Amino acid sequence: MIGPAGAICPPPVLREYYYTDGLLSCLEDVRGSERPKQEFTYDDLNRLTGVKYYDLDNSVVLEEYALTYGENKDANRITGETVTMRYGETPVTVEKEYTYDDLGRLTQDIIGGVTTTIRTMPRATGRRWPGAV
Repeated sequence: MIGPAGAICPPPVLREYYYTDGLLSCLEDVRGSERPKQEFTYDDLNRLTGVKYYDLDNSVVLEEYALTYGENKDANRITGETVTMRYGETPVTVEKEYTYDDLGRLTQDIIGGVTTTIRTMPRATGRRWPGAV
């Protein structure tokens, strides 16, 4: 495609959206004859539980995300995630876990066995973290 001033431009990307029971179930990027798609799955509470990204001819799942949710106060918070990527000969899978405080703020994540503690600073209150100088 020739754009302004004779510049060569890639073809525009159009998206087609497909819904099942009012929820997005598939999204296709239309690039000429190529139509790579993304698929979405949900649980009985309509929470997103999985996403799959396909290659250009939709024969191989390149990336796959599986999400789990907590219970009780964490019922709407993602507490676990499994990511599988297939860009080379051997798929790579990473497990992730998330922990939240009572206000729903992320306080800790564990990604591939490495734990990170996340601290949220009080806003404009002049308060300091315990032990801060």
